[in-house]
Amino acid sequence: MSHEEQLDSWARAIVRPDWPEQLVAAIYRATAAVTIGAPFTIDTVAVDRSTEPSLLIRYGNDFSPRLGFRWVVTTPPTAGLPTGPSVEDAADHAAQWIVMFELGEPLGNQVHYLTEDEDGVLWWGHGYPYLGPGIRD
Repeated sequence: MSHEEQLDSWARAIVRPDWPEQLVAAIYRATAAVTIGAPFTIDTVAVDRSTEPSLLIRYGNDFSPRLGFRWVVTTPPTAGLPTGPSVEDAADHAAQWIVMFELGEPLGNQVHYLTEDEDGVLWWGHGYPYLGPGIRD
């Protein structure tokens, strides 16, 4: 696919009403594809449509068992674009980015700056305070 076709694939995918649900399914597929040493486990992936449609991913790792990550669903991954023309291609590409480079990266001492909710889940991502280089605000 040309770069223009990749941009078109992304643009067509993110305006579909079912795009957030496509991402939810893709997150579970991407997580299942991590076969060796997954550094985290996903508890739930939900769609929040109260403001900008967003994924709300509750997950944990050995250091922080109750984490939450918010991703505005129209945000393209920092690197690359879908490699195929379908909505599923775009969703899989975004999900692989989220799983590998957002959830898969340890937060280190940044965990002290996360926003705790009433359930004790420590949240970060879009809409939360900026944590530093390499971590989305």
